[in-house]
Amino acid sequence: MAENKQRKEKMDKKEGSPKTEIKKGNDIKTRAISFKNAFVKYCYENRILDGSLTEQNVAIISYLLGFVGGVCFLLSFNKKYGNFFTFITWLSIYHNMEFISTATFKREICSIDSYLLNHSGAYHFAMASGIVEYWIERLIFKDAAWKGFNIISVIGLLLVIAGQYMRSAGMFTCKSNFSHHIEVEKRSDHVLVKTGIYKYLRHPSYTGFFYWGIGTQLLLMNPLSFIGYAVVLFRFFKSRIEYEEKLLVDFFGNEYVEYRKTSKVFRKFSRYT
Repeated sequence: MAENKQRKEKMDKKEGSPKTEIKKGNDIKTRAISFKNAFVKYCYENRILDGSLTEQNVAIISYLLGFVGGVCFLLSFNKKYGNFFTFITWLSIYHNMEFISTATFKREICSIDSYLLNHSGAYHFAMASGIVEYWIERLIFKDAAWKGFNIISVIGLLLVIAGQYMRSAGMFTCKSNFSHHIEVEKRSDHVLVKTGIYKYLRHPSYTGFFYWGIGTQLLLMNPLSFIGYAVVLFRFFKSRIEYEEKLLVDFFGNEYVEYRKTSKVFRKFSRYT
């Protein structure tokens, strides 16, 4: 009996008794809950990721975007999935540039929302649909070479780069006159910008995003999303530009009418192009 008891105790120590395992599990759960509560309290007390424009929030979001973009840039050299990681790289660049331009020229209205990460439900749906289509087609067609880098996806990448350049150039040229929202009333310091990219192109931020958007879907080789993006973005910017053109004529009168004669929009978004 004594030998059996000793043998049983040795086995319990070696394998762990059910009671011991339950106790260990409870201890881990308790520590996890305590850590979560302490972390949440720290974030609340230091206003971390609460939506406010603080140095730590800017640092965290910019670092995360930069880290994701940097890792995906390295992975973009992957032969099979390189185009997907290239897309994520440029997506992170897009959001960082949106914040940088606003923080540089319109600090008084700059906020965490300036990253446009919470742009709208429609934007999130569009990005998600493109990613979902890419991976569904990857699963269906598996080793299909057409879903990777090829002449069409390279054209898409060039459109993404050109679109990002047009949008960022427009925002940096326009400076404090640029806004993510249409302004229905003219500010006292609002001037008509006709230099830089605006000398040749009206609404470069809209035109840039149009080509950036359809370019991402060519880059991902997403036929369905490419058609969807082209139709939706064209209709959206056509309506928005025509509305904004009327406001700009009200703001600047004949000066804008004359400016419109010497500048273009790189799509037939408006009857004034």
